[in-house]
Amino acid sequence: MNRRLAWTAAIGLATSAVSLIAAAWIASAAPSRVAGCWRMPLARTLGFEPLPPDIHSGQPGTITLPWNGGEAITINLPAAVTYQSGAKAEAIISGDSALIRHVRLQDGKLAWDGALDTVCLPSEHIVVQLTGPPVTNWLLHGSARLVLSAIDQDTLHLRIRGSGNVNASGRAQLVSLDVAGSGNADLSKLAVRRATVTIHGSGDAAIAPRDEADIRIAGSGSITLHGEPGKLQTHISGSGKVRRAP
Repeated sequence: MNRRLAWTAAIGLATSAVSLIAAAWIASAAPSRVAGCWRMPLARTLGFEPLPPDIHSGQPGTITLPWNGGEAITINLPAAVTYQSGAKAEAIISGDSALIRHVRLQDGKLAWDGALDTVCLPSEHIVVQLTGPPVTNWLLHGSARLVLSAIDQDTLHLRIRGSGNVNASGRAQLVSLDVAGSGNADLSKLAVRRATVTIHGSGDAAIAPRDEADIRIAGSGSITLHGEPGKLQTHISGSGKVRRAP
């Protein structure tokens, strides 16, 4: 019995150790942004020859990436992304020719390929123009910028992780916004019936719900309300604020 208990304990410890190692590897392999630079440790992990951060050629270029549209897009690189509804799905990438050739759009994920290890540049240095069927789910990592122009759809789900920025105009029946970090979302020009907004950290948001708004703030975030929703619920933990637009 003692031997069986010892084996059980040993297996449990080994499993825990493997789990911790796996978690650490995943965390170390994830893209991170430090001092304006994006680091992609997977470049070395996967055996790529990493390119230096100063690979900018100084020559502008434009490429078109294959994209069939989709309901969800994750932006995982520092870029200024614009989206407009259209019958034909299209993704046009503009910027430094030495950089844009490393941009990929696969399975709804907009990211660098494995060759880039560290990239130092502001988001406006790479411009991504997306046109296609309605995209209902957007996820921004880091300092990405997203502009949604004249959209007209039933639902819109936005998530910002980091210091990303979102501007949206048009119409949507139901909108959910989730900000973790210092991100900003200006939805004041988006006509909305119902809105759910959650901010963890110091993020800011502006919304214009007509019928209902459910607002949750944990931290020092702030939300500006445009208009008077028929029903308003607020849950604030910390120094966060809900303001009325003048």
